[in-house]
Amino acid sequence: MPITRHISLTYNDSATASYFEGDLVYVEHRYEEVEDEQELAVEIEVIYEDMDPAIFDIIGVSLTSPSDGCGIETQDARGWPYK
Repeated sequence: MPITRHISLTYNDSATASYFEGDLVYVEHRYEEVEDEQELAVEIEVIYEDMDPAIFDIIGVSLTSPSDGCGIETQDARGWPYK
């Protein structure tokens, strides 16, 4: 079942960067809201209270698929290079 993610991005725009005295200086900063849908598989580790399956705490969540993680595309990059 796919999940819908709502992501707030703040990043330096490397397309507007230049070097100044050996340092990379970003001219523009981007602020963007992204919404996408992706199917993920996770492994959830829980601990039960008094072995009651209805009462538990989640103690860990691990992404199992996709194995290379789940990236986020900015609106400008969506569909690149085939825009």
